[in-house]
Amino acid sequence: GLYMEGGAGVLNVPVYLRGLYGSLTERCLEHDVELRHERVDDSSPFHFQRMMNRVGEDYDAVIFTAGAAMFDANDASIPAALRHLPISRVGGRAAILSLPTSSCPQGVIAGKYVSPLPKKGGRNRVHVGATFEHGGGNDNPSPFDTDHSDDHVVKFLSQQTNWFFSDIWNISNFESMIVGVRAQSQRTHLGRLPLVGKIGDGTYVMTGLGGRGLIHHGVYGDILGQAVVTDLAGLSGSAERMEERDKHVHWWREKWEESMSK
Repeated sequence: GLYMEGGAGVLNVPVYLRGLYGSLTERCLEHDVELRHERVDDSSPFHFQRMMNRVGEDYDAVIFTAGAAMFDANDASIPAALRHLPISRVGGRAAILSLPTSSCPQGVIAGKYVSPLPKKGGRNRVHVGATFEHGGGNDNPSPFDTDHSDDHVVKFLSQQTNWFFSDIWNISNFESMIVGVRAQSQRTHLGRLPLVGKIGDGTYVMTGLGGRGLIHHGVYGDILGQAVVTDLAGLSGSAERMEERDKHVHWWREKWEESMSK
């Protein structure tokens, strides 16, 4: 679990991830398990398919967690098992603003968000975001709206956050733009849920955590990890065990199977 005391509301994600990796390393040492960190630098076509092909040879199991990179429906080199998942690629842009040293706003999330960043050059900085961009369909397969300049995005964000951040916009300077692509799951009657589960022999996926990744990653990582261990032990019922933890965990499977059959 994660406990943030003293009214803290902003998490330094790189530090948190290093802490998670350090904890994993300690647990492996305690149980005499080898932890191997292998960086795969392969941006060539059919990379994901080659990873699937290595299951049973180099790997006992592969869990795909690469987010939006796995779901470009226009890229035929991506395996069908990934391309047909009910996920869309949504572009997002957020602005970095610099502020006078006398101004240091608290982190706020209210539809849009404002998050303090480490100081740079003696000035305070904040991260304000974010847009949700869906591109222009077949004429514009990019997930970004091409007519949105930095000035346009800053104006949009200032309008969206003005009701709780108006004073800061008047004294801040635009520094840079952060650009990224989300893997966004299809909306259900319960909202957007993470996409977690098995998509082939020894092959699993965990993605679509949305803006709640900090909440979801530990819970669903544990659920999926137990399923992988169950399968590797040659036991049946891993899917049922997942559903005992969350009865909606396989919300995506029927949609996926229907799309795969077309």
